[in-house]
Amino acid sequence: MGRRLLEAAINGDTMELDRLLQEDSRILDREMSKCEKEGKDNPVHIAATYGHVDFVREILSRKWEFTCQLNSQGQSPLHLATARGHVEVVKEILSKDADACFIRDEDGMIPLHLAAIKGRLGVLETLVEAKKMTAFILTKSGEPILHLCAKNNQTIALMMLVNLVDNDNFLQLKDSDDNTILHVIMQANNQSRQALVPYLLEKGVLDVNA
Repeated sequence: MGRRLLEAAINGDTMELDRLLQEDSRILDREMSKCEKEGKDNPVHIAATYGHVDFVREILSRKWEFTCQLNSQGQSPLHLATARGHVEVVKEILSKDADACFIRDEDGMIPLHLAAIKGRLGVLETLVEAKKMTAFILTKSGEPILHLCAKNNQTIALMMLVNLVDNDNFLQLKDSDDNTILHVIMQANNQSRQALVPYLLEKGVLDVNA
């Protein structure tokens, strides 16, 4: 990526972006091609990382396909915005390409998995509202999202997911070792175990001792 475009993306400088486009109308085409061939960050990756929603909006209005591209770490712009909790950037990306919710990174995780692990509650709510079915997607290693929350002590995220998805089948999802969410909470010695166990039983999770 050229120095001027890189600095514009880092700083969220939409005026400089406009100048660059006036000087070279093909600049975004070349950046897209470079990302595809070399796996480098595209301008939306950079701007999403720093939370520059106006810059992201300007580029996606010209080339929404940037949302689908993966960088050298196998991450889409939505993964980066999610990991850093940039809710408005997440909303902007989803407004152009809601199916970006289904993209897996090199670790086999979709953006919703990252939101759960990191406790990005605003992003988590936005992603579930955009594509509720993503809450049922397991990680590459076969872990449900509630299990990720429990193992990372993200109690509020776990409870938020239960309420947002509001589905009995979601509560009964098991990992590759046939563990329910209650098994995981008990085995991981989750810090909020005393509150979570009765909460989940009340919501309809089957008792591990039943």
